[in-house]
Amino acid sequence: MSLQDVLDCTGPGFPGHWATLHRSLASGRRAEASVLGRKLLERWGNRSAEKCEELPKILLGETSHRVLQGFCPYGYAAAARAVSWSLKRSDRGDKKRRNLLEDALACAAMGKRWWTWNFYSDTRWQSMVAPLGLAEELTLLRRRDLGRKQRTGKSEDLYLAEYRKQLERSLALRLPVLRSSASLDPTKHSKLGFAAFGVHTTTLLEPMFALKNVLPESMHFEFTLFGATHPPSEKLTAEVCLPEAHRLLCQVSYSPDPDWWTDLVDQRPLQRALDELAKVVLADPLIRQSHCLICGGGNSPTLCLLLRMVTELPMLITLQAPLAFRMPSDEDHRALLVALFREVVRPSPASRGRTVTSTSLIFLQRQVWIQTGCLLPVVRNHNLYAAEAALNADPAPDAKEVIFWQNHVALKPDVSMCLWRYLKQRVSDAGDFPFNLVFKNVKKLPGKSPGRKVYGLSGDLDAVMATYAGLSSRFAAAVLFPHDVGMISFDDLYAVALPIFMPEPELIATIAYAQLASTRNYPWYLLREQHAQLHYAPGCRPGPMM
Repeated sequence: MSLQDVLDCTGPGFPGHWATLHRSLASGRRAEASVLGRKLLERWGNRSAEKCEELPKILLGETSHRVLQGFCPYGYAAAARAVSWSLKRSDRGDKKRRNLLEDALACAAMGKRWWTWNFYSDTRWQSMVAPLGLAEELTLLRRRDLGRKQRTGKSEDLYLAEYRKQLERSLALRLPVLRSSASLDPTKHSKLGFAAFGVHTTTLLEPMFALKNVLPESMHFEFTLFGATHPPSEKLTAEVCLPEAHRLLCQVSYSPDPDWWTDLVDQRPLQRALDELAKVVLADPLIRQSHCLICGGGNSPTLCLLLRMVTELPMLITLQAPLAFRMPSDEDHRALLVALFREVVRPSPASRGRTVTSTSLIFLQRQVWIQTGCLLPVVRNHNLYAAEAALNADPAPDAKEVIFWQNHVALKPDVSMCLWRYLKQRVSDAGDFPFNLVFKNVKKLPGKSPGRKVYGLSGDLDAVMATYAGLSSRFAAAVLFPHDVGMISFDDLYAVALPIFMPEPELIATIAYAQLASTRNYPWYLLREQHAQLHYAPGCRPGPMM
């Protein structure tokens, strides 16, 4: 049976009532779907908790699809949601509906623990079991319950409540050094030390703030960055790491300098790189005395594998770059590094081992799955460091500037002026266009001056862009030009509550194609041809591609 048949529940062994339910839902016959759903819940409800956890094992090739015995995880989630629609609005009805939606969300997320391996988008059940839709219905129910008692009028992120649960399950339960009750005892460990390795400061701050958010509030944290240069680490950490308010002390190490960490993976032979790295780890007390290492941050995953070879410390790897990025081109070296990667990220041992690996990008999860046969958890970025910093911003209700945010997308001054003239023509009233257009990373545009409507940030870029509070208070909105399939700059802008505008998909595809054809490595480096050279070849039994 193919993997697609298992996800769709259409292969041999799946009873026909799943297909009947799907036809009812797809055609919009809600009443009929509710009746069918109720029958399915009665038949499968006592086995759902057990069966919903089997799908990830099947995807990994660790067990056969036969263990489902005709049970359809996504079909069961869709049945529970369909039944919830038929319940009347009342205290009792809302309670039952909430329980049904929670069951649906748990099963669609593969039994709660495996929520980060959600393959709903790959199935024909996609529109019926999308976790965001289920979480939104749950949040609206909870909001209605609160409204009966107290109406605050405060808006909220509909996904935030459910995301908090997911964050706790994915990090607090899976990180070995912090999982046991003894290691979380504030009387024994009042301060935890973390050493982080990578280029991008923000993608290293992300897991640190996530961990801080789910660990006891009495704990304090010391966070040291090695090799982080973008955005400028000192200015960023000075804003977001406040020891008194946020319980977090951040520092940046320049010994060795950032270029040393970036170039380490290019050293040949690899044994020399390992020897030098071991000396640095032994000589640096901030690394040696850390409770946990965090590695990733846009650097080559090879750096994380080298660290794994020279230290016994627990490690959290946040994969943000392709596995083949700056990996040795020699086939023997690549084969051995991929073999090591497979061993350290296998999910079953990882819950008890020294290494936990995740990514924030679904595309990268799928790419690594094809390359290695290992399915990584996806931990969505929520950028608490930016959101907390933006709370300190002075409100600016009269903000009139819209920033055009493009990294690695070559906009020229003529393009900026052409866009301005087009927008000016679209103003329907007699007044002037109400906003100023501010372009980031566009050379030869004049700077800001009284009366000027189009200008660049070249003169005060560091002063303006260095703080999230300044970003939030100065600009009314942002126009973001994507340069890859996942960008933490999008998450940052969302976290500081800036309205975001993006080009149409057709224009993004045109830009991506032009850059893929004309540049060798960056941008759109997740889509580069060289990553297709790595692929998983199972030797004894079927892996993910059954």
